[in-house]
Amino acid sequence: MLAASEQTRQRMTAQDYAALPVSNTPCELIDGEIVTMPAPSLLHQLLIGRFYALLLAHAPAGSLWFAPTDVHLDAHHVVQPDLFWVAQDSPRCLPVDGKYWRGAPDLVVEVLSEGTAKRDKMDKFWLYQAHGVREYWIVNGHEGFMEVWQHNGQAFAFFGVFDGSTPFTSPLLQATIHLASVLAAPKENA
Repeated sequence: MLAASEQTRQRMTAQDYAALPVSNTPCELIDGEIVTMPAPSLLHQLLIGRFYALLLAHAPAGSLWFAPTDVHLDAHHVVQPDLFWVAQDSPRCLPVDGKYWRGAPDLVVEVLSEGTAKRDKMDKFWLYQAHGVREYWIVNGHEGFMEVWQHNGQAFAFFGVFDGSTPFTSPLLQATIHLASVLAAPKENA
């Protein structure tokens, strides 16, 4: 017989998560467990704003959203990507009752911070890959670069690391992206 500490815990479902009372604490549901997120830094928020403006200018028709918008990937995973874009004709990610999105977005952007870097590069990487996110941008604002991963139908394939020195063309967006001003160090206090 298993001791109480060794017994399997009941995992929360996305439906249970959606029924929770509204809270000001950002959280996600990862493998059926609620994971709270630390308060973002000023640099984190600055970069989200810059990437939002960049995507508004370059993304084709569709929907562009930012955290804390819930994305229900499956019955035990609800994430809040820093930014995500859904193509206008995407049948894979749809809004539900004006409350959240269900399915894999076409593009996800996560800005690394001290408290989320491991989760963004590991847990969420595998989740986004498993659910078929078509392009994943991982932004390292402190180091001034961004990793781009593309889904090849089976798994993420590494597309490249980009800083402000060289533009790249996003295969998903079919747009040339210039990162110099987006990744530039803030003037002060961020």
